[in-house]
Amino acid sequence: MEKGQKFLLVDLDGVLSDTADLFFKGMKDGIEETDVSKVKLFPGTADFLSSCVQRNFKIFIVSDSHPRYVQVLYKHFFEQFCSGLVCLADKPNISKARQLMKNQGLEISYSPEPNGFVIGDSWLDIEMARGLSIPSILTKFYEGSQPDIRDGIGYNERGVKSGPAYYAKTHARVLEILDDPLGNLACLEATFQGYRSYHAVKLHTDKKQSIIAHRGLARQNGGESDEFSLTSRYFEFCRENREMDFLQLLSEGVNCYISNLKEMNYYWHIFTYIPDKSSTIPRHKMSAFFDVVSDQGDTEFQNILIWKEDVSGSIRSYKKFNERHEFVSCNLHIGSEISVRDKNIVVFDDQYTTGATAHSVCEKLKIAGANNILFVALFYMGNTVDSDRVCPKCGKRMQIKIKRKDGHRFYSCTPPQFNGKGCGYAENIE
Repeated sequence: MEKGQKFLLVDLDGVLSDTADLFFKGMKDGIEETDVSKVKLFPGTADFLSSCVQRNFKIFIVSDSHPRYVQVLYKHFFEQFCSGLVCLADKPNISKARQLMKNQGLEISYSPEPNGFVIGDSWLDIEMARGLSIPSILTKFYEGSQPDIRDGIGYNERGVKSGPAYYAKTHARVLEILDDPLGNLACLEATFQGYRSYHAVKLHTDKKQSIIAHRGLARQNGGESDEFSLTSRYFEFCRENREMDFLQLLSEGVNCYISNLKEMNYYWHIFTYIPDKSSTIPRHKMSAFFDVVSDQGDTEFQNILIWKEDVSGSIRSYKKFNERHEFVSCNLHIGSEISVRDKNIVVFDDQYTTGATAHSVCEKLKIAGANNILFVALFYMGNTVDSDRVCPKCGKRMQIKIKRKDGHRFYSCTPPQFNGKGCGYAENIE
């Protein structure tokens, strides 16, 4: 295939065909004969595929359902649009997927924009994409009626936590992304590509009489990922010697997002942030950063959240949601001179891991009478996806790690003391 050829790796069930329901499990497992009369495509699927072909994309269906089932559907519905069919024994199966890409002559490139994408509806597709270093689009064209652990159906939160580059609820939205991939990245990811974007990752939304929403402006994906993930930028933000040019670029993205918030239906009364504890290193990084944000925009930030003076320890030392939630609830409070009653409040934080801080802070604000609350994380932490590189000493799969001090990337056979199962062997990435 021609180098730089545009391509799509598209999941079958739940993306092209409306077959995510457990009713089709016997067919997909090859136990029952495939009855195409019972298989329906999502409305507009044929037009969508035709539109992708018109945009010069080569389309390959990638599925881990039984080959007999997949081949019948491919010949009946998709052969006229697609350039091939890739059957994996089990997703994400990154090593086999990489070999199949090589056999098809598919090579990802990011110059000037990505030439390939993975489109899927579950965390299995997203982790495969990350292992291949291909940007992914997580779709939600259906509501899962019954969770299916094997296929990842009905586990939308895990799909988000897996760290896709994009989200789409319609075929039209997918086409928008394909037409302008850089401008449709999450806000801060687009900023570091030289583009403006108002998009944020929807981490949590609670709509009752008022709205509580958690959003993320960039991904901090552990291990393998596409080139748009800002993991190394998060560590740069946390370093004491970070450059002012970096902070100014970061603030441009935040101000871009804030400007869009001001055009929404709600008037936001208070913009604030989670302050650093006195023991945090470097100290005052959040307040110093939002001084830069205020200098470059017209938004005034008000520090209404205060840590107890005698607070000790770090939230990072607690791994479970409940432990983190209790730590924040016990040690972070709203300043006594501040009234939040009937106010709409935007709270910024540097990182979103389990969501415990966001939930605790939103609960405190609601108890104090706040109305609508938007909790925005500059970076949100995605799941770790191991490399397909094998440790030469013990044979276990290695992870890509980043040194906090200087951002240096390396392969690690992560040992137990760092929450891994490896032998500790490390190898630099050139």
